Amino acid sequence: EDETRRIIKDLTDQYETKDSPAAFHQMSDEYINQHLKAIAGFEITVTNLEGVFKLSQNHSHSNREGIVKHLSQSDNLQAQEIAKQMKEDL
Repeated sequence: EDETRRIIKDLTDQYETKDSPAAFHQMSDEYINQHLKAIAGFEITVTNLEGVFKLSQNHSHSNREGIVKHLSQSDNLQAQEIAKQMKEDL
């Protein structure tokens, strides 16, 4: 359960803003512990990976602009690179 907690915290910290009500530090230990009981953590080994280069082209122009803005403001260098690539297609 400790490892599952750590993984959920890492994912939440990566994908939720610090001021979001869904940020890990915003949730009570009681709430987290209650929900951890319902999570079945597992590990898989990836043996093959196939990808499609898709950067939300099916979204509206204004939605893509919002995505670019959000990704550009991220501390994550990969997110910033994706924003740069998306901006070229706006």
